[in-house]
Amino acid sequence: MKSFLMKYIYQTGIIILGILWILILNFLLQLQHQTVIFPDSTGYLASANNIYFYLRGDPYRPILIGLISGIPYLFGGNDDSIFQFSLFVNSAAWLASSLLLFGILKDFIQKKWAFLFVLLYFSCVSCVLITYHLLAESLFTFFLLLFVYFLKKYYNNRKFFYLAIAISVLICSVLVKPASKFIAILVVLYFVKTLVQNYKKRAMILVYLALLAVVIQVVGLKYQFGNFTISYIDGLTYHDYICSKAKCLEQGKEYHQMGNPRADYLLALPFKDQKAVAEKDLIDQLKNNKTNLIKAYFMNLMDNSEHGCYIIMECKNKAHTSYFSKVSRVLYLLSALQNRVFTVFGFLLAILYIINNRKTNVFYAFVGFVIVYIIGISGISSDQGDRFHMVVYPFIIILIAKYLQEKKWIKPPFEPLQK
Repeated sequence: MKSFLMKYIYQTGIIILGILWILILNFLLQLQHQTVIFPDSTGYLASANNIYFYLRGDPYRPILIGLISGIPYLFGGNDDSIFQFSLFVNSAAWLASSLLLFGILKDFIQKKWAFLFVLLYFSCVSCVLITYHLLAESLFTFFLLLFVYFLKKYYNNRKFFYLAIAISVLICSVLVKPASKFIAILVVLYFVKTLVQNYKKRAMILVYLALLAVVIQVVGLKYQFGNFTISYIDGLTYHDYICSKAKCLEQGKEYHQMGNPRADYLLALPFKDQKAVAEKDLIDQLKNNKTNLIKAYFMNLMDNSEHGCYIIMECKNKAHTSYFSKVSRVLYLLSALQNRVFTVFGFLLAILYIINNRKTNVFYAFVGFVIVYIIGISGISSDQGDRFHMVVYPFIIILIAKYLQEKKWIKPPFEPLQK
């Protein structure tokens, strides 16, 4: 046992410090006493209900996130237990993400530096606080990091088994949060030759099963609602946010997320009609309101890049402690600062590594692409605080560490042999 702990002392330290940090933030912000439930959380609850009680898909939330969220139903749990279970799942996903981050980092920098960079990730309070809500970001981050972790192992030794795991995990991430579907499509296209060459290998079963799960999702929604689609959430999102804001700019009105008549109108339609109306509206605005659509996009991108963790703003001083307002204010300002710094430097580093590594050392170009893609699509929505960008914080940390290692400001895992 002692030898095991010594061998994995950093990983053990990450787990212990991670749990302590969750408990400290819980104490400071009284998270266990908060009762606010965000609208998206009710959507994930509905998805679990649809799967476990009605044996059907959900129009907005894919099957995998519903299956995971609803596990307590298998043991007689109620809706309250779903929210309680989500804290366990999200916390485990956040801790696992921290360990994966450490595993990726220690491959090209010394373990002590990798550990310090994980502590930097710990300081990203939004990534911890979101674990207390029935939302998909913690799991989504874990799936993307798991993809990157096995992709790095593939590039280290070129074993197809690792690539198969990486691609299957990435495909499954689409069934947690559909935002990754274009990443999955591009990655599959990039490796299609390798996949075809190895289509008979046993490892390909993982890819086939992941693709089968996506087919079940798509065909299920076609059968239930009329469209071959992963989810109807994409049309709802761009219609209610970027397109609605563009219309407000065109008409000289102020955009409000709540009380948006366009959103109320779309939500009242059947799901098939929602998709058709949203697509028609987008095409029309691309033709006739392009300037305001572009303006709305960059306004949303700026909004999502400068604000902090909205979860902190919703916390109430239930225990009437004297320090609550100061602590919550400091933590919010910290989260806002982190969002701004990580977004700016992360985006620039991502572009740098995409340009410099697109043909050699491609792994870091993939990491950069994930960052650019996630930050880029955040402009479709608005009023999200740092919820979009917190997903790519660990990927930005990877590129920061790599940049510092290349500049010889921090050392690699071992010193090269002297001639």
